[in-house]
Amino acid sequence: MRRPRRPFFLIIALLATLAALALAAPASLADNTVTGKLAPSPSLGKVSADLWTFQSPSDGPTVTVVLTYSPNGDQVDPATGHTFDNLVNFNVYGDDGTLFGQSTLTGTGVQQWHFQSTSVHQYTVQVASYVQSSPITYSLAITNATLAGQPTPTATANPLAPVATSTPFPTVTPLPTTSGIGTGPAPSSTTPLQPGVLAKAGDSVQGSLTGALINAVQDYQVTATPNGSAITLRLTAQQAGIIASSLAGVNVYQMQGGVKVLIAVGLPAPEDANVSVAVFPGDSHGYGNFIAEVYNGSPGAALTYTLTRQ
Repeated sequence: MRRPRRPFFLIIALLATLAALALAAPASLADNTVTGKLAPSPSLGKVSADLWTFQSPSDGPTVTVVLTYSPNGDQVDPATGHTFDNLVNFNVYGDDGTLFGQSTLTGTGVQQWHFQSTSVHQYTVQVASYVQSSPITYSLAITNATLAGQPTPTATANPLAPVATSTPFPTVTPLPTTSGIGTGPAPSSTTPLQPGVLAKAGDSVQGSLTGALINAVQDYQVTATPNGSAITLRLTAQQAGIIASSLAGVNVYQMQGGVKVLIAVGLPAPEDANVSVAVFPGDSHGYGNFIAEVYNGSPGAALTYTLTRQ
């Protein structure tokens, strides 16, 4: 007697479904290709951006970063009268926070930048959009380097972003040059501020923070400078490796309408990977003082630290 064929076809159908799901799976860090979506710019000259980090090798290959995005780059944004290709780009920052490179347009909806890597450094890519009429969906691919972090969305208007004046086209300009640009954990809106206030250079606080899978955080207040001079925060950990592996560090925020807005992200110091440093303009820009957030994303690991305002 012939066996029924239905189970065979069910197995084939199941395999086909799994294959389709695999093909449809989003890109991962392991691919060195990531995808994202930027919200429309809230107003003229205000940036909507994501931040990604990658680590370069030391054996001299050419590292290439390619950004593709949609809708079509030749589409015109009614709010500005300029094409999306003129309103979208990416900027690359070094691990000291300085601007290292900017993308150039290589085709409609495609931006690219490359450099020869002869030493190991961590870089941050800021994917930026000034398009007001539409969200931007993008794919960021990096060759000959390793993506090292999850994105930090900065879709909320950045108070430090330049505002266009007499020129109708808002030039795509990088975030302010600081050593705090980079990626980091999402802010916590519930963690109370500690009594310690970093009001002036030389002030410091000490603490201990046990890590969690979804980052454990501790916030401190940092007083703005009346003249807008730069503020440097230095987080020193007693435990080796926890900052160097990007599991712990310090981020800086301001409160805007009850929401924490990312201002700067501390990166391992070039001279000491056990120290996280953030440098940012100290003017309050009408939003009051800053919040320094110490985070620890290593589950169960203790972070004993000193946070100093220099």
